[in-house]
Formats: sequence, structure tokens, C-alpha cells
Amino acid sequence: MSEIVKRLLLNPFVFTQLLIVSFFVNILALASPIFVMQVLQRYIAYGVSSTLITLVTGVIIAIIFEFLFRNLRHRIARGLDKENHKIKQQVLHRLQSSKTIFGELYKQAKYQSIDRMLQLIENTFSANAIIIILDLPFILIFLITIFLIHSALGAITLFIILCVMLISLFMSMITSRVTLQTALEQNNEGNIIKNIISQHSIIKLFNYELIFEKIWNQIISVLLPLKKKMQARVHLSISTMQTVVGLTTVAIIGVGATLVVQGELGVGGLIAANILAARALSPLIKYIALKPNLQIGLQSLNELKNLTNVAEDRIKGSVIEKFKGKVILEKVEFKYPEQKISLFKNISVSISPGQVLVIAGNNGTGKTTLAKLLLGILEPNYGSIRADETVINQLQGPWWRQNIMYLPQEAQFINGSFKVNIFGQKISTKPTEVTNVLTDSGLKEFIDDQQNGIDALLSSGAAELSPGVRKKVALARALTSKGQIVIFDEPTETLDQLGSAQVYQLINKLRQEKKTIIICSSDPYIIKGATAILYLNPKSGASIFTPKQLAEYQQNIMQKRKKFYKEKLETQKKEIPNIKIAKNKLN
Repeated sequence: MSEIVKRLLLNPFVFTQLLIVSFFVNILALASPIFVMQVLQRYIAYGVSSTLITLVTGVIIAIIFEFLFRNLRHRIARGLDKENHKIKQQVLHRLQSSKTIFGELYKQAKYQSIDRMLQLIENTFSANAIIIILDLPFILIFLITIFLIHSALGAITLFIILCVMLISLFMSMITSRVTLQTALEQNNEGNIIKNIISQHSIIKLFNYELIFEKIWNQIISVLLPLKKKMQARVHLSISTMQTVVGLTTVAIIGVGATLVVQGELGVGGLIAANILAARALSPLIKYIALKPNLQIGLQSLNELKNLTNVAEDRIKGSVIEKFKGKVILEKVEFKYPEQKISLFKNISVSISPGQVLVIAGNNGTGKTTLAKLLLGILEPNYGSIRADETVINQLQGPWWRQNIMYLPQEAQFINGSFKVNIFGQKISTKPTEVTNVLTDSGLKEFIDDQQNGIDALLSSGAAELSPGVRKKVALARALTSKGQIVIFDEPTETLDQLGSAQVYQLINKLRQEKKTIIICSSDPYIIKGATAILYLNPKSGASIFTPKQLAEYQQNIMQKRKKFYKEKLETQKKEIPNIKIAKNKLN
């Protein structure tokens, strides 16, 4: 509730309007019980028709105005939907301005998908929820009115309200955890269904049906007891509240009837007090019913805050007016937060225009991570990466990446044409530029075969494309940049011989254009043409080699491995006779 009030206070004008309108709504709600009381006490007692006409006219006008004010309040509250859109806008902004890529950011959502969280938040900050919360303070109006009718009836109502609040607090304590757990497991259930639908072909191809059924059964085995427990506790809560309301009616009528007999209270006052007590309890009971959803919504809001609590990209920063293209790594060290030891450390190397630095090593040694450090997506834990003489973390993020031709290891695509996926916002690209990009990437022949050429449409995942074509599209996208720095991550992976040969030609062309080229690759042909090789080894650390030195280094390792296995085999052969002798002795 405090979070909703906090957000309301961010719009003081709207908040004031809602308070004023809510005041009139609740004041006008007094009309019906007062009408009943006055009719029974004045008209029935004296039978004056004019009195009845006046009372009826007055209550009709009050009811009409209450209706109008209720609708006005709902319209004002609906206007706060922009707060929901503001939250979504903030999430979108943080996702887009984040230094980390979306895939990694998305993984931080432990329990719920982003769209699910946004929907829950939208429900939390709905107009109905706001109205229920705004009605709570005005319970006091109805309580005071009952006290004015008779203090005993007011005391009973006050006691009942306090009991409801205590019961609500107790029920919240026993249901909140179960409610949140149930919501999380329901989300897991939904995610499994999404995975089954999105990965149906893989499931069928590799016979994963039993695996998914097992996962499903595990979730259901947890979810069903939680649902039963939650439903039981919610039912208990509702039943308790219904009982309390019933007891309220019994208590007020019982005590009120006694007061009527004693002549301390009129029948009209008794009926009016009963109506007012129900009206006083109504917003409280509505809030109690709403509270589990509020808890889930606020939990989602906190999850979303954590999700988007990432380092923002640098919009403000310096630029290099005459960028030469030299890249310098000095004592660079990096470790992911969940890791105990550094992925790599003490990397020092410089690369100048016209040179090719190849980052090599086995899978998992940090080649792609180092590429992200060069892009500025990640930051080193120690050391620095400089462009010319400027640390890249001090540069404007967009400016720095505009100077980079980047080919990721795994390409991602959006809904749209090949042209949109390759050239992005550069829709007015010259035909010669389009041809050059398609030719250099090896994609031209494929595009020419498409019915609509470069305007042919792609799905968001581009599942219709082969891995090789996907790689070429990503390569073409990289080439649209006029950047001085080239960073290719496994450029020949998934390509056939012809595609790989085209990549080799492209690298030579970029080298002749005096580009600063950095390639993460284990391709022997790319390594052979390198100026220097940065070889990542988690045991021995990072080493700088020439192609010849790396070949000698790898040959030396192979010889050591052969020698080790040869000695091990000879040792095992020597041990076999001893084993046979020992076996004979046992027999």
C-alpha cells in the first residue's frame, strides 16, 4: 500500500483531486442511511407528505451526485494508468541503455518473465486498487456518524473494525508466503508450456518428451499442494470476514433493539447504524481481498528493480576527434561475480591499424568475454583498455561502438526485412553500398535468389535460415559500420569452405584498409595470417605468440601429452604381471 501511496504522491495534483472526489463520494454515501432514519422517525411518526417528498427528493439527488462523483473518481484514477506506462517505459529505457546485452539481462529474472512482471505491476496499480486504498481513511466518517447515532453502537463497530484489522494481519502472515510461492510456481508452469511450444521441433527430434514431462511433474508436485494450501487459507480468510460481518449485524441489531425498547434509540437510527457499519467495513474487507495481489505485484516491482539495476551505458563522455585506431590492453583482469577465480588476468597487448590480433584458446577460456570488454559492454576488474590514449570506459558508449565493426558469435535478429536487419535505420542506403556489403559478406548470391531480394522478410529468430546464412547476415550487419576497429567472434564458425574463404579475403581487404583487427578464433588459417596471437590458458595464463611460436608451443604440448600417455601406458603394462601374481596368490 505504501508503494501505491508513494506513487500517488508523485502526482500531487491528481492525488488531491482523488482525495477531494473521494471525500464527496463517501459523504454522499451517508444519504441513504440518513434517509431511512429520517423517514422512520419523521414521516411514519407524523405522516406529513411534504416531509416524505422532501426526503425522497434529497436522497435521489444525493444518489445521482454520488454516482457522478464515483464515475469522475474512476476516470481520474484511470488517468494514473500512465504510471503503469511510465514503469514500462523506465524498464524499456534501462534495458536499452544497459551496458549488458539483453540475453544476459533477461537471465537475471529468476522467477518471472518481464512481461509477466509488468502485467502484475499493472494490476497492482490499477484504478480499482487505488480507489479501494483511498476509501480506507474515510471509514472514520461512517464510524463518527454511528457514534453520533449512539455511542454503544459506535463502540461495537469500532471493536469489530479493530478485530477485522487484527484478523487481516494474522491472515496476511500465514498466507503471504504461500501466495508468493504459488505465483512463482505458476510462472514456472507457464514457462514450461512456453518452452514446449517454442522448442517443439527439438523436443521431437531428440526425444526430450520424457525430460519435459519429468520437469512438468516436478513443478506440479510442488504447485498443487501450494494451490490447495493457498485456496484453503484464502477460503478461511473470506469465511472469517463473512462471519465477522454477520456478527456485526447481529451485535448491532441485538444491542440496538435493546436500546429501542429502553427508548434510547429509534428504529430508524438502528437500521441506519446497521447500514453505516456495513459501509464502514466494506473498503476494509475489499482491501483484505486485494492484499495478496498487492503483495505479488510489489514483489514483481522489486524483482524488476533488481533486474534493471545494472550499469547504464555512458551517454555523457568524451570522444576522440582524430581517432587513429590503436587499441591497448594493460594488465587486464576479469572475473564474473559468481566466479571465485579470475577468468583471465594480467593481459597486456597493443594492436595498431593494419595489424591482426587473434584471440585463441579452448572453449571457456574467455575469448568472447574479452571481446565484450573491448566493446565496453563489460568492464575489467583490474587494468585498463585504451583507444589511442583514452580509457574506453571514459568514452561515450554509442560513439565507441560506432567505431567498431562487430560480429558476435551468435547472431540475433528482429522481425523485418533483410535490409532492416542488416542496415538498421540506414534505410536510404545507396545501391552501391548495399552491393558491396552483400558481396564482402558472401551474402549477395543468396539475396539475389530471394523473391523480394533484400526486402524479403525475416522472423525474429530467423529460424528459417541455415546457420551459415545467419552468420553471413550478421557479418553483413557488421560491415555497415564505418568503424576503424574490427572485432569478429568466430567468423568462420558454421561456414562452409567457400564461406570461410570469403571471410579470409574480407580480413585481408580490411587489413589493407588499415583497420585494427581483433578476431576471436581457433581457425588455423586465420591464426596463420595473424600479426600476433593472444593465447588464453586458464592454467598458464595469457601468452603472446607469433603464428610460428604458437605452432611450436602447441607442438611442444602435444609432445608432452604423448610422452605422458606413453609413460602411463608402460607403467600400466608393468603393473599387469604383478596383478596376475596377486590374483593367483588369492586363489
